[in-house]
Amino acid sequence: MEDSQLSRSGSLNDPSSHAGIYITTFPLKLIIEILSRLPAKSLIRFKSVSKLWNSIIRSKDLTDAFLTRSRARPRLLFTFQHLETGQSFIFSAPEHEKEKDKTVVARHEMTITDFGFCTITSSPYYITSSPVNGLVCCTSGSRIAVCNPTTRQWCILPHVKPEGRVMHARLGYDPVGDEYKVLCVMMMCKRGRRDIKQEHLVFTLRSEQQLTWRYIDITGEPYTDVQGGICINGAIYYKVGHTKIARFDIRRERIMFIEVPKDDITSWVSTNHQGKFGGIEYDDNLYEMMRVWIQEKERFVE
Repeated sequence: MEDSQLSRSGSLNDPSSHAGIYITTFPLKLIIEILSRLPAKSLIRFKSVSKLWNSIIRSKDLTDAFLTRSRARPRLLFTFQHLETGQSFIFSAPEHEKEKDKTVVARHEMTITDFGFCTITSSPYYITSSPVNGLVCCTSGSRIAVCNPTTRQWCILPHVKPEGRVMHARLGYDPVGDEYKVLCVMMMCKRGRRDIKQEHLVFTLRSEQQLTWRYIDITGEPYTDVQGGICINGAIYYKVGHTKIARFDIRRERIMFIEVPKDDITSWVSTNHQGKFGGIEYDDNLYEMMRVWIQEKERFVE
């Protein structure tokens, strides 16, 4: 993209139409540097200035620059749900504060209620895995959507047909291919573990060629339970049953299983410890007893 011309009045129009106004040529890199420092909600408003502004704000260069700055000032996302209406309210707060005694003010980012299929009579929305680069994957019945609380935008994924099966959806990001993918696991267990009907589907966001879910083959013993979910370094981790952790390689679209530190862990919360997958083990009856496990070369250390 060629360098753009910006007048002091903020216009991106033909310089000849601004007689008497001093025009300065700014390199595109400088424009992106300036815009990346603005709040996301301001950028959304500025998209309507002109087609050129819209093109710059939607460009990958600005998106990457904005995401880099956002990671330097991380925020915590948390939700509240209205039990009667099923609405989910997403708030955020700074993860770190320089002043220890300073009061932290939570900011309302988004209300999940108007995706077209989340109404008072429909099933409520649930967020069952950690955010990925600020994006949140949520489900309502057999519907799946990915939303950006900062910009209040969302993407409704194609409908899946569970056919009576339990459905789990997890969002992940592949930094090598620069792609976001949603892993959908559908399963039905009959007569214990002898007759398990299980399917794994993948959907790539922002893919013009993919209009439906893509089925993938998974080798290994079927499982009947999915708990938690977190994306770390191009992989989605989630707990299956009481003895294994599933690791989904987002780029290669393969699943491998990792044995948990003990023979049986009933309560486990996944965590990201300095870029390494880990978990917090606790006893449901004795909350004062907790252990933190970190994965080291396909095994866990306490």
